[in-house]
Amino acid sequence: MRHVLVLFSLCVLAAGPGRAQAERLFAAARAGDVAGVAAQLEDGVSIDATDKYGATALLMAASEGRIDVVELLLDRGADIDHTESFYDARALDMALYFRNQLETAKLLLRHGSEGREDAFGFAIDRNDLELARAAVASGPFYAARLAALQARTELEPAIIALLESVESRPDPLPPEYELEALHAFTGEFEGWASELSVGVALREGSLVMWLNGEPLGELEIVGDGSFRSASGVGADFGGRAGTIEAVTVRRQGLSPERLRRNVAEPSPDAVARFASATSAQDHPRTVHWPGFRGSNADGIGDGTETPTDWDLATGEGVLWRTDVSGLANSSPVIWGNRIIVTTAAADIEQTLRTGLTGAVGAVDENIEHSWRVLAFDKWTGERLWDTEIGRAVPVTKRHFKATQANSTPATDGKYIVVVFPTAGLACLNMAGEVLWHRDLGGLNAGAFTDPGIEWGFASSPVIYGDTAILQVDVHGGQYLAAWDLASGREVWRTARDVAPSWATPTLLHG
Repeated sequence: MRHVLVLFSLCVLAAGPGRAQAERLFAAARAGDVAGVAAQLEDGVSIDATDKYGATALLMAASEGRIDVVELLLDRGADIDHTESFYDARALDMALYFRNQLETAKLLLRHGSEGREDAFGFAIDRNDLELARAAVASGPFYAARLAALQARTELEPAIIALLESVESRPDPLPPEYELEALHAFTGEFEGWASELSVGVALREGSLVMWLNGEPLGELEIVGDGSFRSASGVGADFGGRAGTIEAVTVRRQGLSPERLRRNVAEPSPDAVARFASATSAQDHPRTVHWPGFRGSNADGIGDGTETPTDWDLATGEGVLWRTDVSGLANSSPVIWGNRIIVTTAAADIEQTLRTGLTGAVGAVDENIEHSWRVLAFDKWTGERLWDTEIGRAVPVTKRHFKATQANSTPATDGKYIVVVFPTAGLACLNMAGEVLWHRDLGGLNAGAFTDPGIEWGFASSPVIYGDTAILQVDVHGGQYLAAWDLASGREVWRTARDVAPSWATPTLLHG
């Protein structure tokens, strides 16, 4: 037995640095702690150690713009072209697209990072001549990408001159896809801000594409997730965690356009289930809206005669309006003649940023907040009740486009369930009385790459039968759980090993 124990001890020692040391390396890289990174490497931590998503210290430092750490890691031999598994991104991608860390991107290009063609396209879109020069200086471009860039007609003379100086290199051999793998690229895609639409289908073993309804014929495989029609239209597919969420369409002489995948139309059964939520005792045109995105969580409001024109300034088309203190991204819910909303109020001027932005900044409001649930009469706007669920300084920060009350309530006409990132989970009756309250701790569903980036929480509760279900995908200890509506007793809990998210679970009736 003694010999067995000795051998076991030797095996443990030989296993080298553990996960805890790797996490210290990652934390130091994100924080820009050059000495800390060097110390972990000297202690034997692999320079290319990865987290659960395949990200290395180099990718983490690049995304944060920690240029001194990036330089140290590159000098020590870090794999500059390693790609993580969630976004399929390398360090250069993290520096450019996730944090706009341009100086870090230029450093990576000087060290020979792949992706120089994408970096050049990024520079064109942002009119950044210095970044474009760095991409050109890093080496030759793939022939097909170079031709596509040179075909763009909106380029500035300085950019055109740069492209004329670029040398080309042979395109990489395209991958071979099994028939089943090609199915992942099929579907319909539409633009965010344009009328462009794309359809992709599988015909006789090959992908075919339509552009605004016009057939383009078969697509040739030219790269990993990249295809091209006989007429020269390119289609680059991509998404998170190995999924296909969007396609970038490249047409000669035009800027690339990114299109999102369309959501499938609801089934007739789903529409019927939504219609079953109506009640004869309500106003003749009433349809309950009992939770996030409605009765079937699909955003369909059949029978509601939704108004399409109103003017708050003049009051035209407005039945009533009332002020609610605080900030909330949560949606109102409706049951019968009652509207229920949540809010997080504080004695400061609270700001909320809107519009498109790729920034990841957080708001640290180190002041007491009051988390509240309010009910209004749907027809008159009369405030029926106002109940405080909790009062405290927020445990977690919020994203500058979010609030401390992002989660939409859920109701079945008897119970109302709400959740807040600091105030926890609570259940009220329709009179606004708190029946039970559960402290869930600080809920931080921030950037999956860095626990220090706090964005708050937004998953909404779902009522099923006699239970309230909540998806808690936060940093550390993710789970899906159900509580008894009447008593607040936890009925079941299932641990999850997933990235933090703001997703709300959907009930599948089958």
